Amino acid sequence: MRFVLRWLKTKTVPEEGELFLASQEAKSYWINKETFQLVYNVLFKINNNSHDLLLVLPGSLREVAMLVCVRMAGMLLKLFSG
Repeated sequence: MRFVLRWLKTKTVPEEGELFLASQEAKSYWINKETFQLVYNVLFKINNNSHDLLLVLPGSLREVAMLVCVRMAGMLLKLFSG
C-alpha cells in the first residue's frame, strides 16, 4: 500500500527497482492505484459496480473494526427499539 499512499499524497511514482523487488500484492495495488482514493487522509477503494467508497483496513484491524460495528449496531437497536 505504501506505493499507492505515496502516489495519492504526492503523485510520486516508485522507482523501477522498487516495483521489481515489491511483492505481487504491492504490484497489484500499484497497477490498480486509480481505484483508491484518500478522503480526509483515510484510504478508500472505489467499488467498480456502484462507485461507493469501501474503507481499506489492514488485516490486523479487521477483527476490531467488525467488533465495533456489531457493538454499534446493538446500541442503535436498543436505542430505537425502546
